[in-house]
Amino acid sequence: MIKGKAKPQEQGEQPTYAENPEINQKIDEFIAKNPKLFEYYNSMPKDRLVRTAILQQMNQQERKLRFENAVQRKLDQNPELKQAYQTIVKNLPEDQQPKAMVRAAIKTMPRGPKPSP
Repeated sequence: MIKGKAKPQEQGEQPTYAENPEINQKIDEFIAKNPKLFEYYNSMPKDRLVRTAILQQMNQQERKLRFENAVQRKLDQNPELKQAYQTIVKNLPEDQQPKAMVRAAIKTMPRGPKPSP
């Protein structure tokens, strides 16, 4: 499994990537269970495969942004809660506070349906 950054190399050499045996085993098991999917990706031209991977990353970033925006809206609707998170991040530089506040809220806010009374 290619993970992380390529290790530095001399000019003209191919980059080397770290291998994770546990991840490789999980991938091999998935491939064994899904041979048609493996064949589909394996038969794609490189450009198309790269664009598919980039599209998946784009979609993942968009989902994350939508979720963060929803949390921000929830904080904006509840001034008391927003003030509590502002207190938590008050010692950070001002430009980092909004993102840190949303990250803290994501980690600490309850998820799922509200319990019925």
